Amino acid sequence: MLASGAFAQEGAEAAVELVPGSVISWTTPGTGVGGNFTNIVIATGPDFTIFYDPESADYDREEDDIFEYGVEFSGIVYFGCDDILPTQEERAQIATLKHMEAGAVVTLDPSGLIVKVGKRSTSYINGLGDVDLRDYEISYDGDTDIELATSAENIPLTVKSEWIGQDSDMSVVVGVSVAKKAKPLSLRHSSGLGFCSGLLGDD
Repeated sequence: MLASGAFAQEGAEAAVELVPGSVISWTTPGTGVGGNFTNIVIATGPDFTIFYDPESADYDREEDDIFEYGVEFSGIVYFGCDDILPTQEERAQIATLKHMEAGAVVTLDPSGLIVKVGKRSTSYINGLGDVDLRDYEISYDGDTDIELATSAENIPLTVKSEWIGQDSDMSVVVGVSVAKKAKPLSLRHSSGLGFCSGLLGDD
C-alpha cells in the first residue's frame, strides 16, 4: 500500500525493470471492491511502457480495442493509445523531469502539456518495498483539469494519480507483481494498439 514518508537521501530501492507480463494492481479509494483494477505491461521501450487494461476489455463499451491500451513515458506522463503521442523531442523533455528541482515547469510543444515538478518522498509498495517518489502537476494549456501524479524515481511507473477539476478522482497502486521473464507480445495485443504500435520499433 502506498504510504507517505520522508525522502531517503541514499535512495530506497534499486531500479526495477517492469518487463512485459508484470501486473500493476490499483485501487480507487472510497469505491469498495469495485474500485480495484489492474494494468498489465505488454511492451516496453527505452522511455515507455505500454499497458493493457483487462477490466476495460471486460466492459466492452467500445467497438475499438484501442481503448484498452495506454502508454506511459518515463513513468510520468500517460497517454491513451487512441491519443496523438508526444514527439521524440517532447519525450526527451519528459525524460529530464526527474532530474529537475522542485518548482521547475516544462511546457511541451506542440502538445501543450504543462508539467510542474514537485517534492520528493518515499513510500512502501507491496512487491517493490520502499520506493523513492516524485510528485508532478500535469495539465494542458487551456484545460482547467489538473492531474497530480506521483511517480517512482527509479522505476518507470506512476503510483498515484489524482485528477482535480470537473471529474475529480484518485487511483493508487497497492501492489506490483514483477514478471520473472518477459512475456512475448501476443497477436491479440499487437493488433489493437492504435498509435502505440508506432512505438514498437523504438525498443
